[in-house]
Amino acid sequence: MDLNDSIVEVGRNGKTRKLYAATCDCCGKSRGYVRKEAAELLCRSCSMRKINIRKQQARLDEKGIIGNAEDYEWRYPPSGKIAAIRLWCSVCGKDRGYCIPQNAGPLCNSCASKLDMISRDWVGAQHPGWRGGLPLCVSCGDILSKKDSASGLCRRCYLHSVTTENSRRRSYVQAFRTRKWYLRWRKEILARDENTCQFTGMGGDSVRLVVHHHTVSFHDMVMEAASVYGEENTEKISQHLAQQHTLDIGITVEATYHLTVLHSKMNASILNKNATPSKTSTAMTTAFP
Repeated sequence: MDLNDSIVEVGRNGKTRKLYAATCDCCGKSRGYVRKEAAELLCRSCSMRKINIRKQQARLDEKGIIGNAEDYEWRYPPSGKIAAIRLWCSVCGKDRGYCIPQNAGPLCNSCASKLDMISRDWVGAQHPGWRGGLPLCVSCGDILSKKDSASGLCRRCYLHSVTTENSRRRSYVQAFRTRKWYLRWRKEILARDENTCQFTGMGGDSVRLVVHHHTVSFHDMVMEAASVYGEENTEKISQHLAQQHTLDIGITVEATYHLTVLHSKMNASILNKNATPSKTSTAMTTAFP
């Protein structure tokens, strides 16, 4: 700051203040006339450079890289102008020269190669940062993905358990269809409907007819009773189902119509195996286009 070089400025409110000629202490650039208390500050470019140096030094300390952010030189890669900082190895202290901190690590090449040779023996539980590894399937021991980690089973074991449970439940439900009360109820429904499908009007000895639960499915009725009495109390469940099976909940349906329309979602896999059309399905299509 030059105290001899000064001017007097008059503000909007009529007050006057004295301004002094100032230069940047870092680069020597003239800053014009400023107030006396601001004359010792740096220019804007030098101030921003100091701030960037402090930020870069903080990044180096966070990554564990030893370097001096104030000692740098400019590089001109294709991506643009970038500063290369003077770095040293964190292990041996070797001067690594000017490096771009974004692409550099805390070690020199020789120390990094030695550490890589040592880390080859750090496999699995021998690694000092071992945290137990990836979760394994409780059934087969395979590595689980993030989606399967909640169930504790891999995809293959989960599908197998679901299929096994569905087969067990299906067999459990089908066992009640062999009871005398069920066979008698089915025979009464067929006799009431005169052995004729109530949807397609098909009947006769060549047509396969089934009795459909049109209010509540038989599976839901069985499982609801099992949840009340317990699956092991089959006799109580059978008595409860016998009381529920009246003539009002059953209707005679042609078998193909029963599969394709009433239970199409549940039996889609069965119909795909029998792709050749039958006489009954052709007659049904003709009756209901």
